[in-house]
Amino acid sequence: MPRRARRSWGLGPALRIGTHNVRGLFRGRKQQQQQQQQPGMAAGDGPVGGGAAAAAAAAAPAPHDPPAPYNAWLLARAKLWAQQRLDVVCLQETYVDEDDAPDATAALADVGRELHGAGWQAYFSPSGTHGAAVLVRQDLVQAGRLRVLRWEAGSEEETEERVGSAGRLVRVQLEWGGHKLWLLAAYLPAANAQRQRQFIEKYLRPAAEGRDQQVWAGDWNFVEVPAADSTGVRQRDLPTTALFRSCCPRMVDTFRHKHAAARTYTYMAQRQG
Repeated sequence: MPRRARRSWGLGPALRIGTHNVRGLFRGRKQQQQQQQQPGMAAGDGPVGGGAAAAAAAAAPAPHDPPAPYNAWLLARAKLWAQQRLDVVCLQETYVDEDDAPDATAALADVGRELHGAGWQAYFSPSGTHGAAVLVRQDLVQAGRLRVLRWEAGSEEETEERVGSAGRLVRVQLEWGGHKLWLLAAYLPAANAQRQRQFIEKYLRPAAEGRDQQVWAGDWNFVEVPAADSTGVRQRDLPTTALFRSCCPRMVDTFRHKHAAARTYTYMAQRQG
């Protein structure tokens, strides 16, 4: 679903904010860890034998330097952010849990420096099954051009009876060009209209009631105008849209505001070779 935001303040340098459902920030890492932790595995076992296995073990990366597939998957996504010249990125479906967060933070700093000389500063709402995050360019923070005033991550776990905010919500208060704003990164439940509406009522309504400037970005998993925003009928989205509009009347779909009749989407797929 397109990004949602209030209007910009007009004059002054633009703060470029993007949103990206990454379908796993570090794909391949879990499988490698499981293989490395198999009991009884020794040099010479498995498809690589003898000295080759020993050499591979000696060259194994440190905990803060992820294995190659882990880096390759992340690098492909980070290149997209660099091509768009983004200053802040909202992520969904990171699949980064609390144990992964330190390694993920270090890897994001490393890949940012490799691509454009500035690492990414990460704010995670951890979850191994969902996961949301906000990334901020470290050089802007270090130069004092962008200030992170405070941040909060969803922490309520999901149950069979209710939706949770853990891994689905991150809010970061930023100061840019003398203005303050709350940036909200959201990942709403997929294919479950009832849980989507629970999420809107429980988490988005209170956020929208704040008097501060708001910028929201995420994977909403519903569309407001099915005829323009999707290729299907999506009748199930109509009640969710009605609730969203009543709970969050100040929020404007910036993409649809600028391109009222466009048959295009803020979705992009990239094949991995």
